[in-house]
Amino acid sequence: MVTDDNPAVAGETIIVYATGLGLSLPQFVEHTGIRYDGGITDPNAFVSSLAGGKTANVLLATLKPGEVGIYEVHLELNSDLATDPRAQMTIAQDIYVSNIVTFPVVNPNPPPAQ
Repeated sequence: MVTDDNPAVAGETIIVYATGLGLSLPQFVEHTGIRYDGGITDPNAFVSSLAGGKTANVLLATLKPGEVGIYEVHLELNSDLATDPRAQMTIAQDIYVSNIVTFPVVNPNPPPAQ
């Protein structure tokens, strides 16, 4: 869990949970409210992310097993992120951008000043 006492570290992978990434399996087209109990899926469209003003690599965006309509999104934070107690993060899909989420991040090896 990322908290003020346990901030994310630049370059590490974090997991965020999201809804609204679309139907990804044929059985969900005709039925809603079905708990997902399968393997890795893909959302309908590419998912991207910005964290701390830099691109975060989306390693995986899949329905979360045992849940209804919740995606688990694995993000690799940019190793050049600056230490920031309130870094802003969004995920996006097509023209849609999520609400801004803030989280603490530290960089034990910040890039040299230019």
